[in-house]
Amino acid sequence: PLLTPRMLDRVLGVRDAGAGVLAARRMTDTVKEVDGSGRVARTVERAGLRRAETPQIF
Repeated sequence: PLLTPRMLDRVLGVRDAGAGVLAARRMTDTVKEVDGSGRVARTVERAGLRRAETPQIF
């Protein structure tokens, strides 16, 4: 998805806080963790995961 005006405003609004800032979206993909042999060990809970988006300001 494209950068929305709201997302850009939010990123630019906190850029002066002294830390890096990036846009992020909630994770909707299913993520699997695998063991050393490549077998699926578990499904990762995505509630606390986000996908990094552009822009990223450092």
